[in-house]
This record gives sequence, C-alpha cells and structure tokens, in this order.
Amino acid sequence: MKKKLSYLLIVILILSMFPMSAFAADPAEEAVTSISVGDVPTALDFDNSTNTLWVVNSNDSSVSVIDLSTRKVIDTLSVGSNPHDIAIGSKYAYVICKDQDYVYVYDLETREEAGAIQVQRYTNKLYLAPDGTLYVLYLGENAGWVTEIDTTTNSVSKKHSILENSTFMM
Repeated sequence: MKKKLSYLLIVILILSMFPMSAFAADPAEEAVTSISVGDVPTALDFDNSTNTLWVVNSNDSSVSVIDLSTRKVIDTLSVGSNPHDIAIGSKYAYVICKDQDYVYVYDLETREEAGAIQVQRYTNKLYLAPDGTLYVLYLGENAGWVTEIDTTTNSVSKKHSILENSTFMM
C-alpha cells in the first residue's frame, strides 16, 4: 500500500506541470515513466482493487485508465463535456462534468457507463467519504449546494443549501 501511495503522490505532484502526460514512478527504482493521456489532465484517483489510476482529461472529454503494473493506458473512456473531477468507490468511478447536470457512474471492472445521477450544473468537486457517501459540491456566484449521493443506490439522498446570498472565491 505504501508503494501505491508513493506512485499516487508523485503523479499528483507532476501532473500539473505536463499538460498531456501522467507519470508513474517507483521510489525504490528511482525511475520515472511518462504516460501519454488525454488533453489537459485535471484530476485523478486510484483504484486499489484493480491497481489502476483514472485520470480526467478535461479538454477532450475523456478519462484515461492506467494500469500501474504495466504503466500503460489500458482504456480511454469518453465522458460528458468538460469533465472536472473523479472519485473512486468500491464498485464505481464517479465523474462530474462542469457543462452537464450529471455525475456519471462507471463500473470499475467493465469500465462501462453504469448510469448518471442528476445534480446541479457546473459542479466543482467530488468527495467520497469513508462511509461511502458521495458529496458533490456546487459553488456559484451567490449560492452553493452540497448534494449527498447514496452510493449503494446511486441516488441523491439529501441536498444542502450553503452560502446563500454571499460570494465565494475559489
């Protein structure tokens, strides 16, 4: 687990410096591998069960799936317009697209789209809590919402209004 975490930390540090590549590094080998992904990678998450790294590419509306044992892209998923963030759960990957009203759900094993959950358009961030609840954050100019999604049913369970009549800078 420590080695996988090291891979992830190194990828996070380097991702923003190279707009069309992800990097995998093995600290024990002191080796770095450049892995070509889609245009403008903006977010990533690690799937422990399949030893894969999922990289969101916002400019070409895709998610690259990298097998960390081979350090190769094994799949490229077409997703909605302007994907922005990703969260990996026990069975599914969740992807938000800023230009659409949905969180898209992908099966981790088959990498097929397994559904879509309607949320506020222009969502900003996903957070998957240890209890399995997925939180979707929307921050607008004058208001904001946090939508809770039950990942056992992939449906909205609650919506909380925040920041009403106030301005929030990101």
